Amino acid sequence: IRGVTATTRAQRQIPITPILRQTAAAPEAIRPTPATRRSHAPTATPQTAATHGRPNTTPAPIDPARLPPTTNSDITPPATTPQDSTERPPDPQTRQPTNHTANPLPTPTEEPEGQRPTTRPVTPWQTAWIEELQATASFTEFDLLIDRLTRELSAEIAFKRTPNQGTIPPAHRRPVPHRNTNNRGVGRRNTGRRYDPAAASRVQKLYRTNRPKAMREVLDGPPSYCTIPPERLHNHFHGVFSGVPRNDAQRPECLRPLPRIADSTGLDADFTPKEVMTRLSRTKNTAPGKDGIPYSLLKKRDPGCLVLSSIFNLCRRFGRSPTSWKKAMTVLIHKKGERDDPSNWRPISLCSTMYKLYAGCLAARITEWATTGGAISPAQKGFMPSEGCYEHNFLLQTVTQTTRRARKPCAIAWLDLANAFGSIPHHHIFDTLQEFGMPESFLRLIRELYEGCSTTIRSVEGETAEIPIRSGVKQGCPLSPIVFNLAMEPLLRAISDGADGFDLHGERVNVLAYADDLVLIADDPERLQGMLDTIGRAADWTGLRFNAKKCASLHVDGNTRDSVLTTEFLVQGESVVPLAEGQAYQHLGTPTGFRVRQTPEDTIQEILQDAAKIDASLLAPWQKINALTTFLIPRIAFVLRGSAVAKVPLNKADNTIRKLVKSWLSLPQRASNEIIYIAHRHGGANVPRMGDLCDTAVITHAFRLLTCPDTKVKNVATAALHAVIGKRIGRPPSGRDVATFLSGS
Repeated sequence: IRGVTATTRAQRQIPITPILRQTAAAPEAIRPTPATRRSHAPTATPQTAATHGRPNTTPAPIDPARLPPTTNSDITPPATTPQDSTERPPDPQTRQPTNHTANPLPTPTEEPEGQRPTTRPVTPWQTAWIEELQATASFTEFDLLIDRLTRELSAEIAFKRTPNQGTIPPAHRRPVPHRNTNNRGVGRRNTGRRYDPAAASRVQKLYRTNRPKAMREVLDGPPSYCTIPPERLHNHFHGVFSGVPRNDAQRPECLRPLPRIADSTGLDADFTPKEVMTRLSRTKNTAPGKDGIPYSLLKKRDPGCLVLSSIFNLCRRFGRSPTSWKKAMTVLIHKKGERDDPSNWRPISLCSTMYKLYAGCLAARITEWATTGGAISPAQKGFMPSEGCYEHNFLLQTVTQTTRRARKPCAIAWLDLANAFGSIPHHHIFDTLQEFGMPESFLRLIRELYEGCSTTIRSVEGETAEIPIRSGVKQGCPLSPIVFNLAMEPLLRAISDGADGFDLHGERVNVLAYADDLVLIADDPERLQGMLDTIGRAADWTGLRFNAKKCASLHVDGNTRDSVLTTEFLVQGESVVPLAEGQAYQHLGTPTGFRVRQTPEDTIQEILQDAAKIDASLLAPWQKINALTTFLIPRIAFVLRGSAVAKVPLNKADNTIRKLVKSWLSLPQRASNEIIYIAHRHGGANVPRMGDLCDTAVITHAFRLLTCPDTKVKNVATAALHAVIGKRIGRPPSGRDVATFLSGS
């Protein structure tokens, strides 16, 4: 290990994993020369008393010969064949160190172009834990070892959070606020409120370190926990997570067999440190589980993810995950409605970060396996790498526009599954994965993650008793999105494989799905009712229920003057709420219906109210401007791309925001407006105009639709563009006509 730390620049490019494989066989191959030992002497760092049970002393150098031979396939990644190898031969001029022995060094792995290969020395902490993991012979030993590792890391993070005793806080200097008499009351703070320099320093430091958390504090105040008594919460969620028995009835004919994925080689491979490190590098600063271990501590303690990859491979070898990973804590986020109704609170699971990292690696493999194998329907846009909200809203609005312009009948139903994520049966998930052809060895890992799990619900009075989880997927678990999408495939294919639908510029559109939000489209009410009956039978067999009170329908008869009819539609025997003309259904954040106003006046008003809260906060002036452009204005940008928005409300909002920003910059209101809108590099505040955002959103939306990877969306967008141009010029448009129209001339 000292040799690895004290290598030359060329030697520091050697990856860690090959070193662990070859250290025991050739320790002299990594022994430094006297010159490099003097210039790159390793610095010993004392270990804390909580670290692996060792005293607070400087660790002695570890002999490389003590590292066990890596015959365990759970620790080292499998050898690559010459065809798929990513290794390259070293450059003799830059990679070979001086005074080297005859034994060849392992070659560095291929790195992305433009990045230098980065390697880290194996720390004594990693070496000790890898030795213990390699010596694990049973799952009981492995489970106890993970418990000890968790306690060690939890103690370290608890030690860091302990405040220093006897320290004197730094003195705060009260800034002298600039009073601008020309602002005429705009942006003035409440003069009766006393300025607190300590509170200002705290919130400004919080904004620099964790901006989303600081904004939640500024806009929403202190976090409001659920005030429902723990007994009521326990009874409610015990019923939600209790599950439903397997339906032994015959499979409905509408549920056709799912296609089997032939290639499953990537699922059963060992976890490599690079794979785990790639996943860990993408993690965000989210709330940790009950153990309190954040992702940042995993990155610090296990650089290169050597220990974590070893743990995950042992999970594969034993076919089980540690017992501590199965216990979670659930926090409740209020959605809307009465706060004393438990169904109006969204449960978010706080799981162990090591578990979430393991589940994320499994989810990445399942996603690759499912997408390449064609298991995900093109109609499903939820949790997929696409602009699904914009694409679905475009297709839906094009249907209503075509109905109005061409006087064609159509019938639409918006469906909402009741507690879809928390109620989907586990047996349906496993049966669907097995039907898609998932190998039994990998399916056993997925099934084991859902067996024996429990959670507690946190309320203002504390946590409830443990509740066993026998149904649903955990919101907050990285494995839940792809598993839920695959479990929804039987319902989607029951509709998409049918012959009913709506002909939209030569493309048949019958179902749109965004996770659990479904839309059924037909060209007459009888066919739509047939589709509702089909998906209702499929939901009954799988154990899901639709919330008819949150569903809606729209029947447009293009042949009559009063084209919108209040036709009654049923789903699972319950009536769906019919929409009238001008009445909108909020679908994926966009008002949708027949002849509805889509200008988001409520959203604009909420932005202005939150801007006033930012103005009254103790944030620094530059932080207020950054919060405005980072958290508030992007809210309107989403609606602008998918809706027809009038500019008058946007211009009024721009006037209010302009006055606030000038007060933050201590500028008089008569000052030039350009300083607010020009870029930072030119000395401006870089605040975009909402009116300009509306224009750029139209151009961006058109370009994304015309170049969409989904061929159905792309073809519909192209055909709709040609239809609009042809109606204006009175003939089929040519390529030059399309270019002239898009250029605005």
